[in-house]
Amino acid sequence: MGLNALLSGLLTFSLASAPAVEDDPSAILGRQIVRIDPFHSVLSFSVTHFGFTRVRGQFGKWSGTILWDKEDFTGSSMTIVIDVRTVDTGMERRDDDLRSDQFFDAERFPIAVFRSTRIESEDEDDFIAYGDLTIRDVTREIAIPFSFLGTREFAPGFGRVFGSGSLTISREDFGLANAVDQIASSLAVVSDDVDLEIEIQGAAVDLSKIAFNSQQKPSIGETLTEVVAKEGADAAVQRFYALREEEPGAYNFNRVEVVKLSYRLRAAGQNDDAVKIGLLALEMDEEPSRDAHATLVLAYLGAGDRDKAVEHCQAMLELDPHDSLAMEFLRWL
Repeated sequence: MGLNALLSGLLTFSLASAPAVEDDPSAILGRQIVRIDPFHSVLSFSVTHFGFTRVRGQFGKWSGTILWDKEDFTGSSMTIVIDVRTVDTGMERRDDDLRSDQFFDAERFPIAVFRSTRIESEDEDDFIAYGDLTIRDVTREIAIPFSFLGTREFAPGFGRVFGSGSLTISREDFGLANAVDQIASSLAVVSDDVDLEIEIQGAAVDLSKIAFNSQQKPSIGETLTEVVAKEGADAAVQRFYALREEEPGAYNFNRVEVVKLSYRLRAAGQNDDAVKIGLLALEMDEEPSRDAHATLVLAYLGAGDRDKAVEHCQAMLELDPHDSLAMEFLRWL
């Protein structure tokens, strides 16, 4: 599947198949972005073999984003993206079979996606996330019971969110059963039921609270903060270009320093200024920046420009057609 076709399909899925959580797109601004840390999270599965022992596996590459409503978890939403090509059961031949067109058909459908449609509360820390799971070309509604395990803040602006959940799905429901399965079903060689377990550690970063990095060189973000306060954002933009031209080695011109300033301005209600500074971050460095586009999505939403916010979501998907943050943004837009 080519990039354009895949991008078109994901945009259609994002805009049509996942209804907006609220009618007001600016509601995004009241949510904390939590990005699942795949290096400290686990997505695993198991099936029974001959009805007695279990075969276990996991996916080596997956990601996800939660737009977390701290006041009411049921107002949150989540998207999880799984690269099924990275399936790993510890046996190469079996993994190759799973990637083949008899099962995942990973060449045609490399990505599985779960997108929540609503979250319901069971009690204070236990919830059920209902949503659409798409594997191959099949989409089914599933329910994931999960527990919110708590949070940990280890520095200003740096936090972690912890949760775990489990569920059982049917392979046949998602087209993951082949002819051999049908013949061997009476022997219960491999169960139709697949047990899934997920342990999540999510990074909750608030860039408006993170200090500028001026340890070795003055941060360009900190320098521009003073200019914005005294002369306004337009003057800060002019100062940025002048300093980059005249003294590029004298300042920390890391893009994140400018992104921090855009977040601070938005947090202070200076949304038009946040857009102007965010546009500076977009053009810094040679490589396009997903995070700069994400900064502008939020800045434009704060300024009331939904069309521009959508435009930058689409730019994020052009950089990475499987960007769960862009998918989450689009559901609200």
